[in-house]
Amino acid sequence: MTDADEIVIKQKVLALSTSYPLRENSVAGIFVHNLYRAMSDTWSIEVLCPDDDKKSGGILDNIKVTPVRYSLKWMQVLGGSGGILPSLKKNPISLLLLPLLLLSLFGYTLFKARKVSLIHANWAICGVIAGLVGKLLGRRVVLTLRGSDIEKSRSSLAFKWQLQLALACADFVVCVSKAMMEDVHSTYPKYIGKIGYCHNGISDAFFNSSRKHRTSDVPIQILAVGGLIPVKGFDLLLEALHLLPPTSNLYVTIIGEGPERAALQMKIKEYSLESKVVLKGEHEYSAIPEIMADADIFILSSYAEGRPNVVAEAVASGLPIISSDLPGVNGLVLDGMNGWVFKTGDSIALSKAIQHAILNKDALSSMGETGRLMIRKDSAWSVAADYYAALFNKLLSNSVK
Repeated sequence: MTDADEIVIKQKVLALSTSYPLRENSVAGIFVHNLYRAMSDTWSIEVLCPDDDKKSGGILDNIKVTPVRYSLKWMQVLGGSGGILPSLKKNPISLLLLPLLLLSLFGYTLFKARKVSLIHANWAICGVIAGLVGKLLGRRVVLTLRGSDIEKSRSSLAFKWQLQLALACADFVVCVSKAMMEDVHSTYPKYIGKIGYCHNGISDAFFNSSRKHRTSDVPIQILAVGGLIPVKGFDLLLEALHLLPPTSNLYVTIIGEGPERAALQMKIKEYSLESKVVLKGEHEYSAIPEIMADADIFILSSYAEGRPNVVAEAVASGLPIISSDLPGVNGLVLDGMNGWVFKTGDSIALSKAIQHAILNKDALSSMGETGRLMIRKDSAWSVAADYYAALFNKLLSNSVK
């Protein structure tokens, strides 16, 4: 047998996620999918995620996706693009389905994990399920924490217990930013030895996008992207826009969908912003690089984040950023260099930052290119894939006692 004829035997990984693209061009959990796609040449990955009310599942970019059935098909509404919590907010009655989903996810995991080497859980709730199954079957468990895990644990005792149990059960925990890792270290010092961090990657399409050039009389095009949920702070953005002088020459596009749409639409009308702000709804992920290329500024008005993927993608697209002063944007947005940061939750400060950007319209393009050059190094998905592959191999080289 020649080297060319050798068959590569891939290690099997079972992945759990409450948000994942069930169909081509879906944006739900796309960053999780991008990681697995980058790892798929050397790892055999099967993803368990909540089923929905449409036809779904199968093979997506070499990843086997298994939707977890937990009710009648038409009743499965918990796995939307924003995840379980936004789905519950949109349909409170669906809380009755949550125990069924968690039991089904546990059952699927228990059955599937018998044939894999390692379990990778995304978000703390999946970490609890994966951790319990890992203890039962003697499987290594890696947990990736995201911003919502930390934020919710601060405001809810139930979420705090959930996070603590997930940390206790995992063999290793990956945070998506250094700031988040340091936060978890300080809050749960006894787990310092098994907590690290790895940034999500950025798709080449964002780096390769070409900026649009406009004449000076055209309104500044402002872009915001995210689920229409309270933590994203779109209400704050609308309030800041309302505080601007009426003559401000700008146009704001908000990409995303969620339970806050009706409330935000009412705010737009209340503030008489109908001619300046549009809620564009959810777009296919493949369209986002082109949408960013057509903007002049990107705004993140969130009250809390981990390391926001959408900001990293906007920086890679050459957009200057106006962002809440969150730990997760440290290193992504340098005030005065590739954008501006404002005090989180302060609509007046956000309004002033927007005004400052308008007054510095001629400098926006060069600021954006500064950010693009700054983030290019070590931002490929292959870098994140290599990190996880090395971590998985290290854990698997030591048998579970």
